[in-house]
Amino acid sequence: MKTPKIYYGALAVFCIAALGVGMASAGGGTHAIYGNTGIEAYGHPVPDLTNTTVQQHLLTHLEQQGVDVRALTTAFRNGDTAAIQTWFENYRQSHPL
Repeated sequence: MKTPKIYYGALAVFCIAALGVGMASAGGGTHAIYGNTGIEAYGHPVPDLTNTTVQQHLLTHLEQQGVDVRALTTAFRNGDTAAIQTWFENYRQSHPL
């Protein structure tokens, strides 16, 4: 018994469609880099520095490392975001990874 040509044609169309769907679903994703939203930045979670629990945890961690956090504590208490940013910039420069 011979297989009709229509079956080969249908099989070819199905294979091409499956290949197209597979390629389209694999290429659709992009990785977004979030800003200071507290969600994620470059694959690392961004701490929410407006949360007092996060602030206390951060201060405790830095104190345990022997860092003087008096200026940072004052900046957190006063809500001085410019001073907090300056403190962290100075800290990063003096403690490179």
